[in-house]
Amino acid sequence: MDYQKLKKARELKRDMEKILLQNNAKVAGTDTIARELAGLPAWLITNVSKNGSTDPTGDGTDARSGGTPRAFTEDQLKTVAGECYDEGGNPGILLVGRYNRQIASSFGAGTKMQKVEDKTLHTSFDVYESDFSNLKIVPDRFTSVDNAFLLDMEYWKIPFIDNMLSTPMAKTGDSDQHQILSEFTLEACNEKASGIVADLTSS
Repeated sequence: MDYQKLKKARELKRDMEKILLQNNAKVAGTDTIARELAGLPAWLITNVSKNGSTDPTGDGTDARSGGTPRAFTEDQLKTVAGECYDEGGNPGILLVGRYNRQIASSFGAGTKMQKVEDKTLHTSFDVYESDFSNLKIVPDRFTSVDNAFLLDMEYWKIPFIDNMLSTPMAKTGDSDQHQILSEFTLEACNEKASGIVADLTSS
């Protein structure tokens, strides 16, 4: 039972991560409709690089609309990093999907060097040092593939109503049943500290 509960808890955490990152508007909920949180793209409106998409209202009530896909470039990243700096933010994380993580590995001018005695081939880097902050590049399989997020994590919180509770349920015959429940939301304390490069190609 403990092993099964651990597996289901891990599955639930992955579901939570996907929900937090999707382009979703909040839903207040009723007796018959479940509540829904506003995902990360629905909050970002200040520091934005886009190509035809429409910004959301910024209060979580609507989602970001899609624009015309374009290639992810270092200039876009630098522009949004500078805008975050002007607004008082210090983003420390660049959150991207699989494809644009590979694109980010090509950023940076100059020749890349490697020690002869080093037996590991290094084809990417983990931190992008911009003029305004150091960005740890984090690939995330649940991040929307057409967005790159510059996040100042000091201003994002995940408040819990129920924090991963395991509750025994009614026994049926020889079987034991448990329910694992978590209720949470995404709180944008100050979206001006973060930014987004939107409308990116995914292949």
